[in-house]
Amino acid sequence: MKLRIKISNGKLRRISIFGIPIFEYGIEHNQKFLKFLLFNKITQKEHEEIFYLKLNKTNGYALTFFQHWVNIIPENSKIFVIVDDKNIQEKVIDKIIFKNRKVYFIKSVRNNKLKRFLKTAKLDRCWHNAACAHLTTFYHSQKNNIRTFWNIDADDTLICLEPQKAYSCLEKVSNYAKEKNIDAFSLDFYYSRGAGKFNHWSFGVTHIINNKKLDYLLSVVHPDWFKMFEGIKPRNFDWYMNYIKATLKECKICAYSINNLLFLHDTAFFSAGWLSFMQFKENCIEYPIFKSFYNCNDIGISYIPLHDDVVKFASDIKENEGKNYLFNKFVNKDPYYRFLYRDMYKRFTVGEYYSMDNIYIKRIDKYTISKNIEKIKEKYPQNICLLTDLEEDIDFCNVISVNEIADIEDRSNTIFILAYNQDYNAISAIKELQKYDLKYLSLEQYGTPQARYYHTNEVAYKTLLEEAQNSPLTHFCPGDFENIFQAIEITRELDGDYVEIGTFQGASARAALNYLKKSNVSRKCYFIDTYEGFTYQEAQNSEDMLWKNTHTDTSMDRVHEYLANYDNFELIKSNITEDELPQKIENICVANIDVDLYDAVKSALYRVKDKIVKNGIIIAEDYGHTPALIGAQKAVGEFLEEYPDEFLPIYLHSGQMFLIKK
Repeated sequence: MKLRIKISNGKLRRISIFGIPIFEYGIEHNQKFLKFLLFNKITQKEHEEIFYLKLNKTNGYALTFFQHWVNIIPENSKIFVIVDDKNIQEKVIDKIIFKNRKVYFIKSVRNNKLKRFLKTAKLDRCWHNAACAHLTTFYHSQKNNIRTFWNIDADDTLICLEPQKAYSCLEKVSNYAKEKNIDAFSLDFYYSRGAGKFNHWSFGVTHIINNKKLDYLLSVVHPDWFKMFEGIKPRNFDWYMNYIKATLKECKICAYSINNLLFLHDTAFFSAGWLSFMQFKENCIEYPIFKSFYNCNDIGISYIPLHDDVVKFASDIKENEGKNYLFNKFVNKDPYYRFLYRDMYKRFTVGEYYSMDNIYIKRIDKYTISKNIEKIKEKYPQNICLLTDLEEDIDFCNVISVNEIADIEDRSNTIFILAYNQDYNAISAIKELQKYDLKYLSLEQYGTPQARYYHTNEVAYKTLLEEAQNSPLTHFCPGDFENIFQAIEITRELDGDYVEIGTFQGASARAALNYLKKSNVSRKCYFIDTYEGFTYQEAQNSEDMLWKNTHTDTSMDRVHEYLANYDNFELIKSNITEDELPQKIENICVANIDVDLYDAVKSALYRVKDKIVKNGIIIAEDYGHTPALIGAQKAVGEFLEEYPDEFLPIYLHSGQMFLIKK
């Protein structure tokens, strides 16, 4: 069998018989080589790092994660890929580019001794393959006199850092483990969470010093070991290692963390996204998705303390370095990493609507453009001119600006390709092409996300960007704000005021004021709130219990200061469940109702109903923000049942509902 393994610095062909490597040949660093492998014993050279990369799947993002680990590992290291499935191995060989030829594929050990261990230890059958893969690293390293190595779950773990910097962190961990003689040293992505009274040490990103102490793993197996962890599931090899940790005191098994490291664990990613996406801090583990989604900083939700015996490594990783690397490097430059846009970002932040400045990720990247250009060149012989708002350097075709269209001499023999992230830029380009009766070709859709409103409205985009960059508030919802802008734009020719009921700290109020100013829409704005939170009597007694005594972190003075750059507004302190709207509010073109509580939403709808002008819009902010705001949805439903002929309801993907006055 001939394997064609891709390496970045040459070509590698390896000949195997019955899975046993016989010899290899190829080119590396412009030098031809031929090496016989059959009788060539694998050894660990001095200062040489050994990495065991375990891989048992290629679905989802497994190969993405695997390639990043390969990129992290230094060129002078050896890699042993533990893979049992021939089809998976073939996919790795086809897709993965290694740094050098020191990469070897091995299968999990399945000898009688290991089978007896699995039977005696009574591990859950579904975890047998994982146990075999873990134990293979010990067997193989002992057989080949490998003293230290890394044991990596390479198909479901991701360190979110530039490869070279990621390795520097691992090197620091490795040096510490060798200095302190730590037998098994693993990244803490379960340990501090604990389980009942026990802290769960686990494999994942684990440094191993292989010595005879670890023979205990197989030689002495107490059949009732799991009773130490009563009620704990699953019964897997990781939990067995916790038993070893507790009973074999001379075997040092520890966990570590790296300050500001952003880490993704794919296994939990689909079942519990908040646990899969974590950032280590000096004394805690933060879960950014939950922290952003719930807008809180509560222990057990947005963070957990690091356990006292976790070894905490300082680093020069900046606060947002991991996040920026994910979104700026992976998403825009590597098609395999588009999961970060499609799944994590959209799935766990409700379609981008509850995120911050990450909403501005590019829809179109260099890779997408290059693949389109390749297909276009196959179909059309003409010259290609690319019109794009992508700021990256593009070297595979001629790129021009809109202003340069007039300078193209051979227009009849030129195809103009449109590749814009912002649709309003694309429209401008088309208008310029129309001046010269020129045709254009757009990119195919592929997996490109559909346009949002801010992709079609430049003022909306610039307002969102400015608010995201300058807002000190954590309560910032771009998806909601862009629909407020859309309502303002739709009603720009109508008479009436802009009214917001439920202002809290002023985030949406300032966004609305900013958009009104930038779009030259003249409106008087009224922002109505108790400015004390849900402390009033109706909130205390409401059947909608969730909001009682919440949203108290506000005041009129604080909001007034936050809106100080604008002069076309008035703050009104009012309990909407009791108070009528002020008489000076006669006509309303847009009413943004954002008061969460069932009683307050229903009261607000009735207060504004008769003041909304024809074609004016009530924004029922909370209609689809369920399950938490199901009371608001009930209030809107009852209102529409009572007045079915007065308003046209339009549900928006953000969870808001437009009620347009007929």
